[in-house]
Amino acid sequence: MQVIIRFFVIFFLSCSSARLATQIPKNESREYLLEDISGAYRVESQYAVKNKNLIFKKILYDHKNDIVEKIYIVNKFNKSKGVFFPSISQATTWLDKKKYYSEIKANLESKKYEIRSLPKNKKESRNFVNTRFVCPFSMVHICAEKLLDLDSLVSRKKSRLKLWLFWDQYPYNKIIYADLFGSLLDRGSLVYNRSDQNQHFFDLEFAGQVASLVFSKKMRFEKFYWVAQGLSLTLR
Repeated sequence: MQVIIRFFVIFFLSCSSARLATQIPKNESREYLLEDISGAYRVESQYAVKNKNLIFKKILYDHKNDIVEKIYIVNKFNKSKGVFFPSISQATTWLDKKKYYSEIKANLESKKYEIRSLPKNKKESRNFVNTRFVCPFSMVHICAEKLLDLDSLVSRKKSRLKLWLFWDQYPYNKIIYADLFGSLLDRGSLVYNRSDQNQHFFDLEFAGQVASLVFSKKMRFEKFYWVAQGLSLTLR
């Protein structure tokens, strides 16, 4: 398995144009089909809200039903204050039968993300960004559906919704995705593209890249695709 993609993001002080717009259910499970240049994979994901934390889990299976990726993210979530950011993430990925692992924790005192990655057992840190809303890349479709006001884009009340993306597989996102610089956090914008009789289409712009998100008329996520990476994620 060579190229797969995923991601997530980070927080603090000032408001961004992305607002927590929707009440999230207490828990939900979904299944997806992920396809990229290395093949097709079954994706199981779950999230649950507990004590103002949104907990996200995702497992990726290959055609033999072997696990090739596991992601676990705990997000601080406060709808009334418009705060959403990952406080801890753990990502395990197998690339060409080699195991890669990273753990990223938010240190609120130092305002830094502390990062540990294997197999090199490397430790480093990155500063928080100056915003209240940070979305993990692995959860970007959930963030868009449940937390952002997509209707404001469709109605043209807003031209774009700004956010920060948090790469939950850092520092390995650089080798997982082509033409990325390997940062922990990237600025992003969600913009309205078009609609047809059944769907709404939005573009996610980030790090010199463009991916697309497709929603039903009721604003339920249906598909994510990133043409430059040959990747798509489709709701089953």
